[in-house]
Order: sequence, then structure tokens, then C-alpha cells
Amino acid sequence: MDELDMALARLANAPIPVSLDGMEERVLARLDAIGTMRSPSLVASGALAAIFALTLGVMMEADLTRRDVARQDVAGLFGEPPYALSTLLGA
Repeated sequence: MDELDMALARLANAPIPVSLDGMEERVLARLDAIGTMRSPSLVASGALAAIFALTLGVMMEADLTRRDVARQDVAGLFGEPPYALSTLLGA
């Protein structure tokens, strides 16, 4: 741990290189530029995802309703299901 402490102390006392002098301003300026460009597309993609999820949910519900109706129609043709409670109790 002593070596790490000494290396960190050297870095803390070392002068800042000239090439890093304006880096913070450049990075923040680029982040601001990126943020303003992407915000409408993020909103649009979120709205598109919500519309897709809603459409998928409505389609799945309609499909499940059709399947239930189809099962009821077929069950009526063959009488009671073999595992109905009245069949199992012999009533």
C-alpha cells in the first residue's frame, strides 16, 4: 500500500499537462451537443415502443378471446369433458 500512496502523492503534486487544460470544456460542450440532438429521437423511440406494446397486447387479447370461443364450441359437440366434477363423482 505504501507504493500506491507514494504514486498517488506524486500524481497529486505533479503539474497538470497543457494538453489537458481545456479538456473539460470540450467534453462538456460535446455532451451538450449530443444531448440536444438525441432527446427528440429518444422520445420518439419511447413512444414507438409504447404503441408497439399496446398493439401487441390488444392483438394477443383478441387472439386469446378467439381461442376460448373455439374451445367452447368444440367442447359442446362432444358433451361433458371427461374430467368434469359431475363425471368424477358419478352423479
